[in-house]
Amino acid sequence: EESILSALSTASLNTIRQEMPDALLGQIQLWLAPEDEDLNKTQISSFQKLGLGALLPFVQDPAFENLPQVYTLIKPLLQDSVKVLRPYLLDLLLTLAGRSSQEVAYLLRSLLEKGPTAHTIWLARRTIDALPPESQARLQLLISPRKEE
Repeated sequence: EESILSALSTASLNTIRQEMPDALLGQIQLWLAPEDEDLNKTQISSFQKLGLGALLPFVQDPAFENLPQVYTLIKPLLQDSVKVLRPYLLDLLLTLAGRSSQEVAYLLRSLLEKGPTAHTIWLARRTIDALPPESQARLQLLISPRKEE
């Protein structure tokens, strides 16, 4: 399933991403927050994996400038999501940190200050080394006294 989702979310959507990026971003939004009540948890997480995988090529593209939309799309999943999404979220955060480390640091800091979860702490601990030293120090203060799952 993982290799199929990876291929589907990257290579097969490449043309759509280049020719109709707004339409694809709209679809990604639906995948990340599916509203179909008939879906079970496994189906929902599969759609979310697809959506997160489809976001990665946008973030990797230096010509793509709408990073605020990416942050808006992933923020709910950064606050709380199933563990199986952590690697996908981490890939996005590390790639985003390479493009806009201050924004990633701010996002993580705001989530941790708002109400840290084991999920957010896990992501922050694995992203911290990709951030500037001053951001690392501030985040370290927020995650040190807490335990992760």
